[in-house]
Amino acid sequence: QKHHDSFHGECDLVLVSNLEKAIHIFLRTRIRKWYSYIYKTAIAIGERTVELGKAHMAIDGVDVPLDAANSTFPIALQDPTHKTITIDKIGEEEFRIAWGTSHSSSFVTVSIIGIFVNVDVHSGPDFVESVGMMGKYGSGEMLDRQGQPMDSQDMNAFGMEWQGKPDHGDPL
Repeated sequence: QKHHDSFHGECDLVLVSNLEKAIHIFLRTRIRKWYSYIYKTAIAIGERTVELGKAHMAIDGVDVPLDAANSTFPIALQDPTHKTITIDKIGEEEFRIAWGTSHSSSFVTVSIIGIFVNVDVHSGPDFVESVGMMGKYGSGEMLDRQGQPMDSQDMNAFGMEWQGKPDHGDPL
């Protein structure tokens, strides 16, 4: 049986973090009336950063107009730790961001539906030993930043633990 909870606020949340592989996926949330929603994602891969949201893309902090970029997909970025990072537009407002070698690629899919952003994390070698709001890779166990188990009934404490914070070493 799956467990569902809710954590609302306006902040960056660490969806996935793997310090060893230098992979960090952040969800940027906004408050709207009585709920909050994901309006952007920021994905840090090695030394490169890709940010996506409604009609918005930035690479390493530089805005890339999506209508002008339509003819330039796929976009290939070089990073010394992950070789090539590829950003491809696979639907009207759907993007695939992949990195690694062709035989062992890790990737995420970002879908934009109206004002909402959805991030699908796909299995790959760079997610092994990852932690964050998704829990520990493979088990889903709710861990804090030091790898210690957290109370699965206290969603506020878990959400606060995984807020994006520069003083915790979060790169964004």
